[in-house]
Amino acid sequence: MTTAGPRLRLPRLFDADAGEVPASARAVFETLGTARAIRELRDEPVSPAHVEALIWAGTRASSAENSQPWQFVAVTGVEQRRAIAQALSVFPELARQLPAPTDAAAERTRAAALRLVDGLADVPLLLFVCGRNDYPAMAPQERYLWSAVFGAAQNIVVAARALGLSAVYTMLHVANPAEIRRILGVPPEYKIATMLAVGWPARPAGPVRRLPLEEVVHHDRW
Repeated sequence: MTTAGPRLRLPRLFDADAGEVPASARAVFETLGTARAIRELRDEPVSPAHVEALIWAGTRASSAENSQPWQFVAVTGVEQRRAIAQALSVFPELARQLPAPTDAAAERTRAAALRLVDGLADVPLLLFVCGRNDYPAMAPQERYLWSAVFGAAQNIVVAARALGLSAVYTMLHVANPAEIRRILGVPPEYKIATMLAVGWPARPAGPVRRLPLEEVVHHDRW
């Protein structure tokens, strides 16, 4: 995997003097640490074998009592991608109604998201993660659904990075949910959790930007 920009800083467990860590573990952490949302994608197709591998990774996620509430819609057909892009062409207008970006990084992210929408028909794979609220059987609670399907989506993001792809986690479908549901033929009992824009990145990946651990960790109690 090619990485550009700032040097990736791994946990101190991986420091040279911290003891021996398996190379396979380092590879996993490097993948996690560089699974950035690269929205500049080439129009080169994503092979059926790659699609299968991504969904395989998604289905390795945890779910309550292994209920596995997920279903996936992998869109690669040209006409379907165009229809989805047309349905989501309303997103820029919705984005203008959102609060203005608070800093330069947020402004770049907003601009990249708008460019992604503008070229959505050319994204080789639009992967929708869906789920059914059916756990527990006698009194289903949506919190179990979301904990499963969002875990599946994150698995796909990481697996894509491991394969040299970029999977951009989006909620673009909420801009026109009824039309997206119609285009995809999603049954009414299923909810669309997220839409991943997947393709071969047009630029190298770098480390993800995250808060330092000392700002988010509490030991024993808050």
